[in-house]
Amino acid sequence: MPDLHPLKVSSNGQQVGLGVEIVLEVENVHEVYNNVLAAGYPIQAELNRRPWGMVDFRIIDPDGYYLRITSSL
Repeated sequence: MPDLHPLKVSSNGQQVGLGVEIVLEVENVHEVYNNVLAAGYPIQAELNRRPWGMVDFRIIDPDGYYLRITSSL
């Protein structure tokens, strides 16, 4: 894992989380993404179509866990 991977360090350089990525599959990832943006929560990886047929975005929760929110195309 690269030294600057979000599971290793936060934006202020401190270690976060426990090296765990939690994947949450939802029906409408675009709606969830817009709700997260509207709430002003920081996005780690913008909404993106993946080659394996999913759309997802990523955030880090307040405890430092890396969350991937995803749904099928």
